Amino acid sequence: MAYYSSNAVPCANWYDSAKVGILHDLLRSVAKTRASVLEIGGGSGRDAAYLVRLGCETTYTDGCEEMVAKALHLHPELAERARCAPFPLSDDDDLLCERFDLVLCAAVIMHLDDPNLERLASQVARLIVDGGHLVLSHSRGHQCGRDSRDSDGRLFLERTPAIVDEIFDAVGFREVRLIENSDGLGRDGITWTTHVLQKMP
Repeated sequence: MAYYSSNAVPCANWYDSAKVGILHDLLRSVAKTRASVLEIGGGSGRDAAYLVRLGCETTYTDGCEEMVAKALHLHPELAERARCAPFPLSDDDDLLCERFDLVLCAAVIMHLDDPNLERLASQVARLIVDGGHLVLSHSRGHQCGRDSRDSDGRLFLERTPAIVDEIFDAVGFREVRLIENSDGLGRDGITWTTHVLQKMP
């Protein structure tokens, strides 16, 4: 989190420049007008702002206060819709009392170790209504040391799509779509997997 606190402005500007046509087309296909949507780890606010434009009742969160401030600067339409919320949440966080039709969690789970990913999965299962959807993306191909951290100290744990599906299947999700694509920021060697998962009754 320290890296993002110190680099919120360049990071947010960079993230906002990414090519996101595939992701936004996917969101448009699963997000109904007036759907209640939560974004976890929303970064620059780019995707939350798109969901607002689609007519969704959108809640944007990020675990870094400086990133939230920059997102509000870039996307003022997120005012009154944004909060700092590092996931997994504390057990007494009021957000856990809310329910959403759709949760977006893009480019987050690589930064979580296994216990925290399992805790996040359990919380997401609690946050999504039966029949609702989770859109989840993760990357592979970052240059890291043996401790799975890059030169800035950020954790990048690479998991296969099958492992991610297994973790979320255990808390009541089934996969309805899987997309593989290249990096929207044009970085060589980095690929992305996006899962669309549905919460089963």
